[in-house]
Parts: sequence; structure tokens; C-alpha cells
Amino acid sequence: MVQDTPQRTGGVRQNGGVPWNPVARPPGSTPSIPDAPPRRPRGTLLALAGIVVVAGILVRSIPGVLGDAGGGILYAGLLFLVVAVLVPAAAAVRIGAISLGICVALEFLQLTGVPTVAAGLVPPIRYVLGTTFVASDLLAYLGGTILAVVTDRVASRSLPAAHGHG
Repeated sequence: MVQDTPQRTGGVRQNGGVPWNPVARPPGSTPSIPDAPPRRPRGTLLALAGIVVVAGILVRSIPGVLGDAGGGILYAGLLFLVVAVLVPAAAAVRIGAISLGICVALEFLQLTGVPTVAAGLVPPIRYVLGTTFVASDLLAYLGGTILAVVTDRVASRSLPAAHGHG
């Protein structure tokens, strides 16, 4: 007796030797494809990056831990925006992972002294590379990245008309 339902046996159906395909769909049906991540408008991302740079400069003028943490959070947010400009259609989590990886790599680069030498040659580069390794900056980067990912996801749900133009 031939069964109507496929039985997986070595990749072949029991009912006639037809290869078993776990994603086969009935003829005429359409596949269920999840929605693609929204494409972020580059102009908006660049404007936000400018705002974050100004906020970062202002926050770094606050003495102590608050200024350091705020600067690290904004730095991670800025890198999220830069990566989003480069790959505007990528998922927020992917952009966050890339930008956090860059933050961590740059922080550990400070252990080598290369950023200090570079800042001696081109002083403004210290704002990009930093000069002194501080382990707590890694926590600030994580917090800033999480905040950026969550903000991006909320914005993409509440402003769908803004995505895809730019």
C-alpha cells in the first residue's frame, strides 16, 4: 500500500522513489518570504550622524564617568550610523554587530600605541581612534550599540514611509 504522506527514508519517498524535498510547495503556491529589512535613507543617516558628532563633543566636555560613558555610547551610535550609510538595507542587528566589532577592535588597537603615534602626526585623529585603552569603554560601546539597534527597529516600524527613499 502506497502512503499519501512522504516518509523520509534515505532522501526518497516511499511512494514511487521521488526525491523528498522538505521545502517543496504545491504547484501555484507562493513561498513565504520574510519582509526584507527596510532601506534606510542615507541623507537621514548622515544628518543623524552630524547630530551625534555635535552631541558627542558636548558630552565629552562633562567631567568624569558621565562624560566618558556618554561619549562611548554616542561613539557606538555614530559607528552604527556610518555602517548603516554603507549598507542601508542590512538588518539592524547585523549593522549593530559590525559597528560593535569596529568599536571593540579600535579600543584594543589602543593597546598597541599606534593611535597615539597617529594622533601625534594628525591630532584630530584621536577623536576617531582614541589613545588610551579603557575597559569600561567596551561596556559603553555595547550599551550604545544596543540603543542604536533598538532605536533603528522602533523607527523602522513607526516610520515605514520614510524607508526606501534616499
